[in-house]
Parts: sequence; C-alpha cells; structure tokens
Amino acid sequence: MKKQFNFFITINNTATKSLNILVYKLYSRNFTIEIYGDNLKINMSECGVCEACVEVCPLRIIKKDTKIIIAEGCDNYGECLKVCPTGCMIPDEE
Repeated sequence: MKKQFNFFITINNTATKSLNILVYKLYSRNFTIEIYGDNLKINMSECGVCEACVEVCPLRIIKKDTKIIIAEGCDNYGECLKVCPTGCMIPDEE
C-alpha cells in the first residue's frame, strides 16, 4: 500500500488573516486543493495559469508566480470569473 503525505502551508497577509493550503501526495500524484482569497477560491488542479484573470483584474490584486495568487482586497468585480477559460475561479459563498 502506498503512503499518503499531508501538510499545510500557511501564508499570513497584512490583516493577520491566515491562508491555509492543503497539499497532499497520494499514490504518487500531487494535488493542491482549493486556495482561498478574500472572496474567491481557486481549484488549482483546474487552473492552467493562463494569466487571463491577472490581465483583467481592475484592482491588480491577482498575481502570477508558479501559480495564481489572490492578494487581500478583492471587491467582487467578477471580471476574472468572466474570462477564466477553465472555470476554476469560484466566488466564495461563505
């Protein structure tokens, strides 16, 4: 039986909120489960890192590194949701 490894990455922003990212390895495949911004969540297994959301964000809070990162301050303009070709960006209903 193959082993499963779980760990959390915690990123603190300026408002002292924490962003927890669960990363796990199961059966030799890597998965990153949802990454939450203030008002959005991203299913990173669906994200193609195409930068469409980065280009249209009026507040310029969405950044690209090796993944898409949503900084603090999203005001729900929704432009990123409209242009995302994979539908990986989902409004946070909570």
